[in-house]
Amino acid sequence: MDDNRRYDVLPGSHGSRVLVRARGSEVLRIPRINRGTAFTEQQRIDLGLVGLLPSGVATFDVQLRRAYHQFQSASTNLDKFTYLQALRDRNTVLF
Repeated sequence: MDDNRRYDVLPGSHGSRVLVRARGSEVLRIPRINRGTAFTEQQRIDLGLVGLLPSGVATFDVQLRRAYHQFQSASTNLDKFTYLQALRDRNTVLF
């Protein structure tokens, strides 16, 4: 494991897990680990995210439904493409 990396993916029989070394707003700037409001209260404490996200926790499923609704609401293919590009840039977990 490279200590300079802000996170590492740890393979195993349990599936993959992510070891996150980043803290605070840095976590939110890394699209591969940013879960947005899906971070649990404990994860927010552990990663120094308290006060950096809205207070409510939204499950990944709720976020997915909300994102899909926004995608469907786009009136043109270009709008849909632009929405998906922005989503990928800020939250690849949800993308």
